[in-house]
Amino acid sequence: MRKDKIRIWFNRWFSTGAEFISLIKEMDYEKKFEVYVTHHDKRKEFINLADYFELEKRTHGREYIDYCIKFCIEHKIDIFFPKYRLKDISKYRKEFEKIGVKVLLAASDEIINLVENKGSFYEACGEHKIIDIPQYKIVKGLDEFETHYYKMKENSNCLCFKPVISEGGLDFRVINDNELIHPNISLSKAKLLIDNHYKEREIMLMEYLDGIEYSIDCLAYKGELLVAIPRKKIGWKRILENNITLIEIAKRITRAFDFSYVFNIQVIYKNGVPMLLEVNPRMSGGLGTSCLSGVNFPYCALELLLEGKTNFPEVKYGVIVDTNEKIQKSILGTPEKEIISIQDGGHN
Repeated sequence: MRKDKIRIWFNRWFSTGAEFISLIKEMDYEKKFEVYVTHHDKRKEFINLADYFELEKRTHGREYIDYCIKFCIEHKIDIFFPKYRLKDISKYRKEFEKIGVKVLLAASDEIINLVENKGSFYEACGEHKIIDIPQYKIVKGLDEFETHYYKMKENSNCLCFKPVISEGGLDFRVINDNELIHPNISLSKAKLLIDNHYKEREIMLMEYLDGIEYSIDCLAYKGELLVAIPRKKIGWKRILENNITLIEIAKRITRAFDFSYVFNIQVIYKNGVPMLLEVNPRMSGGLGTSCLSGVNFPYCALELLLEGKTNFPEVKYGVIVDTNEKIQKSILGTPEKEIISIQDGGHN
């Protein structure tokens, strides 16, 4: 390939990364970008979209950083959209900058490390009084888990837990005898899991909140929030809601931790009060739904990284998406433009 275009590299993204690539290509009217993708599996959704696809070796740590640096040099990469090993890449950001690569990272290395440790991040949010946080306790080992489980159970009907450092909901468990409902797990099995698999890992034990959940996709630049889309989750439905309370929380979090580009905040309500679940310093899995607001988050983030400014149309709230319908029809091969059920609630 001739080097007359700006080359963007996506590394080991989850499947929705293909949606982000499509969103960038949709806005690339001048065809000035080439998209490079690497993954440890031959993922058709990426192979079909990428201008260049390569299999990665299953490495980590410094070895993976060396691979990334080499890949950037060999393929003359200009922009790096990392997902895999985000923390490591953040640590060595300057090495990429030295070879002329701009890395899309939502915050400084210090903040990314803080956010990744849910206990430390909860502490920081509590100290700054940015957002209410659930009752929680950091425990390590079965003895601490049992001690604090029974203490916390006195004030809460149901508890849940998750490793302090983890990604997504794979390790999240609700302690409930009704194990037929995922991710429920009985107390006896929770103890076995902690004793067998999490002996050396810190666990966040917290009250289980069963109120309305929101995922807030944010676009920001140097600590200033440009737009936030609160995505209300009701069963399979997602509603893009102009929730002033949540948008104000997003402003405070952006300012306090100097976020830029794209990141995500997850909250859940308790007695009418939004409580923090976590912050993801990257594009979220549901970001494509938030883009139905008219804001093309991946492309706007790209413009901010390259030019320090971006434009987007007036935000369209009130959009409703049935994600179950989308998934089922996608499996059957129905084009995506035909599978999204939208009710336009107008501009609010």
